[in-house]
Amino acid sequence: LAGASQRADTMAKLIRYCEGVMEASWLTALVSIPLFLAPWGESTQTEKSYLLRSLTICMLTAWAIKLISQLGLGAGKWSSTGASLRTVLKTPLARPTMILVAVWVTSTVLSLDPWVSSWGTTGRRDGTYTALCCVLFFAAMATHVRSDRQIERIVTAAILTTIPICLYGIGQ
Repeated sequence: LAGASQRADTMAKLIRYCEGVMEASWLTALVSIPLFLAPWGESTQTEKSYLLRSLTICMLTAWAIKLISQLGLGAGKWSSTGASLRTVLKTPLARPTMILVAVWVTSTVLSLDPWVSSWGTTGRRDGTYTALCCVLFFAAMATHVRSDRQIERIVTAAILTTIPICLYGIGQ
């Protein structure tokens, strides 16, 4: 009985850690992507895409570990995760987003140059992979932002990020 209790405590800590990694990832993206600037004057789109995709992979890894940990805790936690996913799927934008993703994937598969459709052109890197990362990024946020404190942190990060951007624009 003590071993099961200790295992449950360890899994609960792992779940909280994964949720922290996910929140740190989306807050990092909200702050760093708008502030990313190449002082040498070249396009920063490619670097911003790399950053977004890397943070999305970090979030998805934490999300997968969290789901596996919840599965290990028992059906109660797993069913609550399924309920939150069902709630997100019932939102008004879920079906149009799934249709859009299906169109992206279909157009990539049927493209004359699937490589460019998947990864994007050399200068921008805005292919299907980046678009899917955006969708998954916001899906992870939609399923995990639950408290007012999290919303306050997101809004604060977004507002504080605009200050240096505005000052830079005024300085130009």
